[in-house]
Amino acid sequence: MLLADALSEALGLPGSGTAHSPERRDKQRLAERLRACGLRAVPSFEVTTPEAAVAAAHESGPWPVVVKPLDSSGSDGLHFCHSEAAVRAAAQALLGRINFAGSLNRSVLVQRRIVGQQYFLLAVSRDGRHYVSEIWLDHRQSVSGAGVVCDLAVLLPADGDVQHELARYARACLDAVGIRLGPSSLEIIVTADGPVLIDL
Repeated sequence: MLLADALSEALGLPGSGTAHSPERRDKQRLAERLRACGLRAVPSFEVTTPEAAVAAAHESGPWPVVVKPLDSSGSDGLHFCHSEAAVRAAAQALLGRINFAGSLNRSVLVQRRIVGQQYFLLAVSRDGRHYVSEIWLDHRQSVSGAGVVCDLAVLLPADGDVQHELARYARACLDAVGIRLGPSSLEIIVTADGPVLIDL
C-alpha cells in the first residue's frame, strides 16, 4: 500500500496520495489521527520491550488488554491478555518476528479491549466520496489458544439506525486518513458511547 501510494503520486495518477500513508498503515498513528480529527479511537500504547508492555497494560485500563502488531492485519499476532505474565509472553512472542504484512515487529501495541458489537464494513471511494457497499454483523467466540474467532457473519440491510451511524463514522474515518480512491475494509465496534474503529 505504501508503495502504491508513492508510485501513484510520483506518476501523477489518481490515488490517495502519501500525506496520510503512515496513518493508513500504522495502527498507533491511525488512532492518533482519528483523535486529532475528533473521532473515537482505541486507547493504545506503542512499546518496544516486554516490560514496557506490562507497564502499558496497567496504564491502559481494566483487564483484559490486547497486545498485537503495529501494522499487520486480520488476527495475526492478536493476544487477549488477562495478566502481566500473559502480556510479557505476548510481547516476547511478537517482537522481532515478521508479521503477515511482511514487516518486522520492532514494536507492539498494547490496547484497551473495546467491548461491544463488532461490524465489518466494505466501502469504495472515488474523488474523496465514500460509498459503503456492505455492512456485516460479526459474531465472535473465545477459543482457548486462538483468541477469538468469527463463527457467524450476517449481512445487514442497507437501512437502519445502526447502519447509518456506522456509515457516517466510517466515512469520517476515511476522510481523516485521506482515502480518496479505491476499496477499503473497516472493522468497527459499537460501544455504549458509539462506534470505534479497530482496524482499517
